[in-house]
Amino acid sequence: MGSKLTYNDYMSKFLDSYYKGFFNEAIESVDKALELKPDSPDAWYNKGVILSKLGKYEEALRAYDKALELKPDSPSAWYNKGVALSKHGKYEEALRAYDKAIELKPDDHSAWYNKACAYSLKKNKTEALKFLTKAIKLYSEYKENAKKDDDFKWLWGDPDFKAIVE
Repeated sequence: MGSKLTYNDYMSKFLDSYYKGFFNEAIESVDKALELKPDSPDAWYNKGVILSKLGKYEEALRAYDKALELKPDSPSAWYNKGVALSKHGKYEEALRAYDKAIELKPDDHSAWYNKACAYSLKKNKTEALKFLTKAIKLYSEYKENAKKDDDFKWLWGDPDFKAIVE
């Protein structure tokens, strides 16, 4: 009795809480893990993920930045940073983050799709459709997703958009 929990114990608790939807408990666990290992890019990344789930995008961005400071070649941290930036309407910064994710992992269909979304939200039809086409080539289910995704709503009636998603 009284044995201390390790970093790995806290990360296991984090994952368990996260997958059960207990996000506040997940934050507590990842924070405890960071107390033990403040230089863990994985813990910082996971903290960003959970903060994003809670809609705390500014805090999530700080966590992703810390993860990237420690591990700048993490495509998933760059991708998720892009998502958080997009949620804030910072589309140019989001596009740079998606580009970095794609540079590190060229077949990351989610990054291509979200890059298309960011361009669509900027009302740049040409770039939105170009990157949507690339995303669909990597993952065909995006045809159906795009037809329902509000990020593309202004394009739903567009014949070029319809040609891509049909």
